[in-house]
Amino acid sequence: MTPLLYIAVFAATLALGRRIRLNIEPALSASVYLVVFTVGFWGASVIAGRAAASLLGKALLYLALTTLYTVALGLAAEGREKEWRGGGEAPVPWRIWLVVVSGFLTGSVLKAPSTVPLGRLIDGEVLALISLAGLDTARRVEIDVFRKSLAVTVKSCVIALAAGALAAASASVIIGTPLRVSLLYTWGMGWYSFSGPFAASHIGVEEGLSIFIVNLLREQLVFLLVPLLRRPFIGLLALGGATTMDNTLPIYVAVYGEEAAIPSVSNGVALTLVTPFLLAAALSL
Repeated sequence: MTPLLYIAVFAATLALGRRIRLNIEPALSASVYLVVFTVGFWGASVIAGRAAASLLGKALLYLALTTLYTVALGLAAEGREKEWRGGGEAPVPWRIWLVVVSGFLTGSVLKAPSTVPLGRLIDGEVLALISLAGLDTARRVEIDVFRKSLAVTVKSCVIALAAGALAAASASVIIGTPLRVSLLYTWGMGWYSFSGPFAASHIGVEEGLSIFIVNLLREQLVFLLVPLLRRPFIGLLALGGATTMDNTLPIYVAVYGEEAAIPSVSNGVALTLVTPFLLAAALSL
């Protein structure tokens, strides 16, 4: 689905929620858990069916470097004051961990047949989640949150790009991969359904598969790190990359509160729009 559809749905339900105040917390929580379980299930099914040990090892190196630089830059940008408070004082939502691990383990065991359209199922679940998040956010968020979200989005996008560049350069030194190829790993921004096939068509299937895996694992890692670390919000938002507008949106809302829906959606949309240009630029080096 296109970013414009997510924006339109979120904006429409946000406007509707300003007019009719509804308490939909139970439905929102159920929607969060459903998306998290399905994403974990699908991710495990894909990895189990395609990942060789060598490809996985290379992907893990890129994932570790990207995470390290993103969190470090996020902490530097955050400074002494928290950039985002939201619902961060709430207890760690351990149920999120339980749900994503359950989904991953279930997917590893069952291995969904290729005939099951899990991608489309997730799209539908995410649209439902965004609709509920828009309705719920509208009754809680003041106009100042929108202004604050713009600054947060700009910072998170800059951090995502800078951390990706640093991670790619470091990996090039460590394992000798050309910088142009390393950037395809780290500038995929978690958008595995685009970055993997894009790389496969330009530099080979094996490399494309490894890039697919690192971006898929990047998404899965967000579900575990966000509740565990909590800070820095900007860094963890940057780590979510393009996925923060859809698949990983639930974890930001669960940990930071409904206010986090706005910067999460805008960050994901912005990085989704620039990712194709970033990967094309990397190939031209």
